[in-house]
Amino acid sequence: MHNSVPVHRAESVAGPYRASVIVTCVHGTWARGSRWPGVEQAVAEALAGCGAVHFQYFEWSGRNSAKARARAADDLRRVLVGQLERIPLARHVLIAHSHGANIVLHALDGKADGHAIRSALGGVILLAPPLLDCELVDRPAAAANRLLLGAITMIPLLVAASRHAQAALSLGQLGQLAGLALALGLWLMPFRPHSVRRRAEALARQLALPRLDLPGLVVRAPRDEATFALASVSFFARIARHAWARVLHVRTPFRRRDAQRLDDARGVRQLARALFEAVILVPVSLTLASQLRQAAIVSEWFTAAMLIPLTVMLVTAAIAIVGGAMMLLLLLPAFSILLWPFGILPTPAAALLNVSVTDVPAAAWRVIYIANRFGGWRHCVHQHAAALECVNEYVRHMVAGVYGPDRIAPRA
Repeated sequence: MHNSVPVHRAESVAGPYRASVIVTCVHGTWARGSRWPGVEQAVAEALAGCGAVHFQYFEWSGRNSAKARARAADDLRRVLVGQLERIPLARHVLIAHSHGANIVLHALDGKADGHAIRSALGGVILLAPPLLDCELVDRPAAAANRLLLGAITMIPLLVAASRHAQAALSLGQLGQLAGLALALGLWLMPFRPHSVRRRAEALARQLALPRLDLPGLVVRAPRDEATFALASVSFFARIARHAWARVLHVRTPFRRRDAQRLDDARGVRQLARALFEAVILVPVSLTLASQLRQAAIVSEWFTAAMLIPLTVMLVTAAIAIVGGAMMLLLLLPAFSILLWPFGILPTPAAALLNVSVTDVPAAAWRVIYIANRFGGWRHCVHQHAAALECVNEYVRHMVAGVYGPDRIAPRA
């Protein structure tokens, strides 16, 4: 890299200035205040002869939160729109690292403002971006109902825990009942189907990856610590989702209407009836199984023969309906853990989401894996010479017209 290339820097996005090319750098999580001199030099060298090159650093809170990134995307969109109004002839290049990539993509995804920004873009460069896509499962309402049923099946454990608490704390009967009622209310409240669906829909909108068909560049490092961890968690969550999908495909030959009513229940009355019909299968099937065992012990074979068909029918239905709901609840941590790197705390809504990790936002994007040895964190690709060379080459080719001669050259 040549050190003689003039670079005009702006440490803040505020303040008027004139430039032919405006390069906006967006940091990732927990990186507020960071500066990338190597990236500045690589881009400035590639843009030598294109007029004044102005660098600015868009700073946001840096918190690992979907809300923080959504707020930052709105702020970035407003900043860029304001610059388009003040400096309509300038071309823009956006460079983002880590979670800053999600901010940039969502900032460009607006209909009116997003289109105006995209028309003035010279290019977008994403460095080690953790790109996650998210959508609702096929039948979110049915999954929410099953999840509530799974939570209800855990109530006996809470009852047992309350008895131990009564003995340990020397609580009276009234105190035990009050504590149990409070515990049951706090336990079941997060699993309300309407709230779970609403939360899942909000997360799906927040985390859905914008499919922007731009000539962008993605630079990644092999064995990137963050990407490797995300891919590992994604694989684990995919196994859990596959296991749950297999449970959903189990169709008991008995009590099909009970399962269908549970999946289709809407409203408090329908849901309460469907839950009661499903939950009652457990004590009834256990009672029949106990009577069948007792009849076999005392050699009452006629009674046993009469109980076998009904017992098999109810036990099978209980395993398929109630057991499947319990499995969904037990798999909930696996569904939630993939959202943790994106700032989403464990939530029942995770069971209603299909989450996947991808390399690029759209097919038009180019992805480069840097194949060399690194010192330090591989996730910090903006500090490595090989990544800077890729950035320099990408910007230089844009100027040369690979993506159109007027994409980045100053417009008269």
